[in-house]
Amino acid sequence: MTATATDPAQRTHTNPLQKKFTAALELQKQGRNHQALKIYQDVLALYPNSPQAMFCYGLALLEVDKPAAATDWISRAISREPQTAGFHYHLGRALLLQKRIPAAKERFLATLKLDPRHPQAYFQLGDLAMDQGELEEAMTHFAQAISQAPNFGAAWINLGLCHKARMDLDQALACLDQGIAAEPENAVAHVNRAMTLLMAGRYREGWQAYKWRFQLPELQNKHPSPKTLPPLWDGSPQPEKKLLLLAEQGYGDNLQFIRYLPLVKSRMGKIILALPAPLIPLYQEMAGIDQLEKMAGIADSEAAKGCDFHIPLLSLPQLFDTTLETIPQTVPYLHAPSRVVEKWQERLGDPDFFKVGLVWEGKPLHKNDPLRRRSCTLADLAPLGQIKGVRFFSLQKGEATQQLKQPPQGMEITNLDQELSDFAETAGVIHHLDLVITIDTSVAHLAGGLGARVWTMLPQAADWRWYPKGEKSPWYPTMRLFWNGSPQDWQPLTQHLAQTLQELVNQHRSGEL
Repeated sequence: MTATATDPAQRTHTNPLQKKFTAALELQKQGRNHQALKIYQDVLALYPNSPQAMFCYGLALLEVDKPAAATDWISRAISREPQTAGFHYHLGRALLLQKRIPAAKERFLATLKLDPRHPQAYFQLGDLAMDQGELEEAMTHFAQAISQAPNFGAAWINLGLCHKARMDLDQALACLDQGIAAEPENAVAHVNRAMTLLMAGRYREGWQAYKWRFQLPELQNKHPSPKTLPPLWDGSPQPEKKLLLLAEQGYGDNLQFIRYLPLVKSRMGKIILALPAPLIPLYQEMAGIDQLEKMAGIADSEAAKGCDFHIPLLSLPQLFDTTLETIPQTVPYLHAPSRVVEKWQERLGDPDFFKVGLVWEGKPLHKNDPLRRRSCTLADLAPLGQIKGVRFFSLQKGEATQQLKQPPQGMEITNLDQELSDFAETAGVIHHLDLVITIDTSVAHLAGGLGARVWTMLPQAADWRWYPKGEKSPWYPTMRLFWNGSPQDWQPLTQHLAQTLQELVNQHRSGEL
């Protein structure tokens, strides 16, 4: 963050300090923080006890991603000039980058004690409350930030997200519209508005607004530029042409929207599908795909150059005018390769046990929507371990598999992590299971697309695709949704899961399934 007109560093000083400060501040405005640091060092050599020099030096250190050093220098400034609100605010920022949350919160509160009209401090407190799932507190802080700065786009966006988490969708849209009015080119605001429309079931408007996703930096960095690709397909029948179908975003998104492949194939001659490598083995036997390519480097490949058109996978719902009533629901549309099914038959074909796959943790969600706490822990699933006659198989990947070293009491669980090298392997396992229990992750979409019995545990504020709220999914007929009533506590939900699983196991034993 560059220094602003309210920063103590811009106070009037006598020469030569004033000239040096002015030169350094100008460098900071240009993003030339390393050069600014050298000037501040010169200033500190001349004026070692100047709190303004200490602060500006610390602020520049913060901009070059040295928050620990910044904390030291800004703290020195505060020790000499404790009544300057800006010092406390930027110290809070430095502490926040070091994940020293309580200390950062203390600094933001100190900022407001000195300057009750500081919108950024209110925003930071709201952001911290939001990250803890404290909706009411977060909304109060964001509203206070907006009262001091009516065109505070980020505060409007986060206030909208809080309303969305409470399912007050009309108010959420109103806030997001205010954020867009303040910052018309803010892609985050537009994308969150799109997701809110989709959550409200206003699919046509939502798909249109969702085009803004390509302006998000994280997608621009991963998705080929349209300038490097053949023309965008408009959906018209082109039976003699070749289409490049591009995967995008997470594995779950690709597994969910590949259901549109038959509709695409009905209008195009040949289809080349570019997707992440772990998905390729799963799709090798899929009808309608003429050629599979890795997503990495696709724009410069001969395959792309030979295509007449391209289309991103998540643009298909708009192209086919998808509403809640017209979602393609034919399942299974995914199939485990026959060789993989045979491979797992010997290990998982035992009919004496009710076999359940488990996934409890996914990747952290987008930083702009921290309220959707989708992951739990293996310990949270402890009530499931009390059910007799059940054998559990971990479909979990990543660091969360370390929790398997101390499984819940009574839970017999097999760790398959090292054997699940791609989604085809996971699909082969699911083919032989009686049930998959998972949080909102790619395995939920895989099991749903395979037509498997799957129970998906959802947080209080879930992703748009799981609405309208209820036990049934509009996207997956064989899926049952279980909603958590608290962002902090999974125990009531897992107790309910255990009771429901016991009933299912009883049906299995009696031959009713």
